Amino acid sequence: MKKRIWLAFAVLVPVLYAQQEDPSSAGFTGDRAAIYMDQDSMKVERKESSWFWETKMKNPKDQFAWGEELLKRGSRRSARVAFDELVREWHASPEAAKAQMEVAAIYEENGNLERAYEEYLYLVVYFAGQCPYNTVLDKCFQLANAILHDNKSILGFTLASNTFHRENFERILYYAPRWYRAPEVLIIIGALHEDDGNFPLAAKVYDTIVSRFPNSSQCEDAVYRSAFCHYSEANIQKENEARCRDSIMAIRALLARFPNHPRKGEIQKFYDELNVKLELLNYNMACFYDSKQRNEKAARTAYERFIREFPDSQRVPAIRQRLSELPQ
Repeated sequence: MKKRIWLAFAVLVPVLYAQQEDPSSAGFTGDRAAIYMDQDSMKVERKESSWFWETKMKNPKDQFAWGEELLKRGSRRSARVAFDELVREWHASPEAAKAQMEVAAIYEENGNLERAYEEYLYLVVYFAGQCPYNTVLDKCFQLANAILHDNKSILGFTLASNTFHRENFERILYYAPRWYRAPEVLIIIGALHEDDGNFPLAAKVYDTIVSRFPNSSQCEDAVYRSAFCHYSEANIQKENEARCRDSIMAIRALLARFPNHPRKGEIQKFYDELNVKLELLNYNMACFYDSKQRNEKAARTAYERFIREFPDSQRVPAIRQRLSELPQ
């Protein structure tokens, strides 16, 4: 009986402990879900001890001192392994955060930027209160930028997709949504969506900057980029009246909120062109109903709606003439 109780306890405790200790398992809340596409890519797995990772010393203090000694000897790889073993074996110890910082720094100094990024991010996720928080976030941001801009092989081929790079920046904000450099990160995320032609998501990211960080230096650019993305998506979906109307409303709201925007003329041009497009869509729909296979009732309804919505259109006189010819 006692054996069964201890077995159940041995199985249950690690599960409960993992639930308490894994901040990367938290779900999406608020505007995070509007920005991030892949929830699983946000997770950072907690380091665990195993038979493969065997510490040389019997306590974290001595293990950290051993890692420092290896560094002094110039054995950087062995030192990194020693520090990593400490983190895995004594994750809750005061030395764990310092050891994790050493692991990240060694990878960075060796030029392994992707692994350094992962190790610094681990500090943000699991040791936020035990490390120089803003310094570590700066490291993550700088490394994500370096990886993004060093994305070509010798032959000039792209090494990683925009999705890979975007997720590097998204994970920074996922774990530090109120970081002071959040608008800079969001601008890059939006640009990567835009580069992939995903204008709706790019606009959503830019709109996040406008709504959450209106006083940031990135807001001005975000307003223009958002307007451009709404305009572009409406032009891609050429016959989609609902999409066109949504884009017009979004751009109108931006013009109303930022009447003195430096690029107001360009944004106004987007707005005017989409209104011309919307007028044409409505006119073509009315003409479709008023065709050889016409539905006279639907045609009359469409023409009357057109006059109500576009009373200043040059097409109105001809439409009134046509309405006089259609049966009541």
